[in-house]
Amino acid sequence: MATLSGTKIKDTFSLLLKMATSAASSAEQVVQDGAGNNTALKLSTDTVESTGDFKCTGTVSTSTTDVSALMLSSTGVFVQRNLSTNPIGTTSVTANSPVGATGSTIGLLAASSLSQLTESTAATTDKFLIYDQSASAYKYITLVDLSDFVVNSGATVVPNLFLARPEATSSIGTANTFVGFAETNGQLSTGSTSAATSCVAFGGASASVTTVDAVGIRDNLRLSVASMYEIKASVEYITSGTPTITTQIFLNDAASPEVLMNNKLVTTAAGTYTVNLTYYLYVTTAPKDIALRVSSTTAATLTKQTSFTVTNLGNAVT
Repeated sequence: MATLSGTKIKDTFSLLLKMATSAASSAEQVVQDGAGNNTALKLSTDTVESTGDFKCTGTVSTSTTDVSALMLSSTGVFVQRNLSTNPIGTTSVTANSPVGATGSTIGLLAASSLSQLTESTAATTDKFLIYDQSASAYKYITLVDLSDFVVNSGATVVPNLFLARPEATSSIGTANTFVGFAETNGQLSTGSTSAATSCVAFGGASASVTTVDAVGIRDNLRLSVASMYEIKASVEYITSGTPTITTQIFLNDAASPEVLMNNKLVTTAAGTYTVNLTYYLYVTTAPKDIALRVSSTTAATLTKQTSFTVTNLGNAVT
């Protein structure tokens, strides 16, 4: 109804709003209509309260520069907050390293402000943050897994070397004999190996080259990844006479064994001799086993100064 003018009180008193119990005071009271029905509004001389929902059916204007926000306190009172000086959730932003915060700017700290890991202090279980494109999610990768991936994926050619040393100084005879190698440094089988006396894997070599048993114990090296390999033998002999010594890099393939490289050393006097061989083998179908095979026309000794090394050169990158 637009106006009460000319209407009777008995017909309109129910439309009027009034305090519930007494005149307005400092105590909040429910506002009622003339029939005594409670509204969602409470009033006092200094407070307006709603027991229901606040609604706005008009269009609220927007701003990209205003920093004041209207909020509710823990007691339900409207308060103003400056979001520039007091952001949501805290009175200031505290960032944990390596994230830093200056005013309203949050970003990564300079690498020079962080503690450094070096080759000697880094551990294989140390982790990198990485984005998994296939899963559209951030994950981590360990240092050793990243190293093996770079070496073995073919994306980057990073040489990694496996150095095999003889298990012991040994006498060799007229029959071709596979040289047995020491355990690999760091293996848990004995825990007694050392880098100075055992086989050693550098870089990610252990992922593609391992010792295996053929005729004897650890007398073959298994190439388990299709790749290009550089194979080197540096063999030291001691003779008491003048034998002819044969040194071979041998492909111990059950289907088609093959001598990859052969050297015949004709000694001229008793003493110490060294034979050096280098062969490049491209493995297309892994695994392949290779061996260091030796023989002598008369007794000779193969020393522990001998080494048999395999370097995984990776796949050709075009």
